[in-house]
Amino acid sequence: MSLTAALLVVFAGLAVGATSIGGILVVPILTTLGQIPVREAIAASNFSFAFTGAAALLLQRQRARGAGALAPAQAPAALYWAALAGAAAGALTLPWLPPAAARMVVALLALVSGVMALLATRAVGNGVPAARELPHPVLIGFLVGCGSAWSGTGGPVLLLPVLLLARAPTLLSVAAAQGMQLPIAGASSAVNLVSGQLNLGLGVGLGVLLLAGWFTGARVARHIPVAALRIALALGLIVVGLWYGLQTVKDLSA
Repeated sequence: MSLTAALLVVFAGLAVGATSIGGILVVPILTTLGQIPVREAIAASNFSFAFTGAAALLLQRQRARGAGALAPAQAPAALYWAALAGAAAGALTLPWLPPAAARMVVALLALVSGVMALLATRAVGNGVPAARELPHPVLIGFLVGCGSAWSGTGGPVLLLPVLLLARAPTLLSVAAAQGMQLPIAGASSAVNLVSGQLNLGLGVGLGVLLLAGWFTGARVARHIPVAALRIALALGLIVVGLWYGLQTVKDLSA
């Protein structure tokens, strides 16, 4: 992996730490700049989000104790079990996807996630009353887990826009998105390791780079309006999705 690719992975980690979205950038970086096969890139990326997921949970619990809260916000256990099942199903079916199809999944998810993030930001700004709980946790958990295993993401980039659009409570949405990373990373990585798709060395290296960026992003988020960061990153996701999709089509037609 080149120095440019490594620095961009750190930036992706910074985006995740600051806004919880940005993980979808890792696979395009690896496949275009790192020249890594798409399935290997997806498997390694899935594994790497165990690092940021563990760090996010530890930081969340630390802040909750510092604020005197009795416990951090809790999402239904069914959401996490469904995400685990979805991630396992996604990893099992990943070898069936042709490389070009896997790249198009990543491109479409980047594009859709960016659009949904923009819509969610607008909905929050309109002051629509929030729902009291997470809607359809089993269905959402399974789909997010499966989509994450297909795209090499940790979960928040797909889950947060959906929950914000559904007007789920903000604290509960963030807690659910952060907690989602570990079951998705664990289930998909176990399947990918058994099937021989996971390059552990690459996965650990990505995890370290993402973690370095994540810590920086978590600090940056304290001083910059999160809404502005999310809008900027959402626009970036749209651009990346369009570019990666067009590049895939171009490669197919070459």
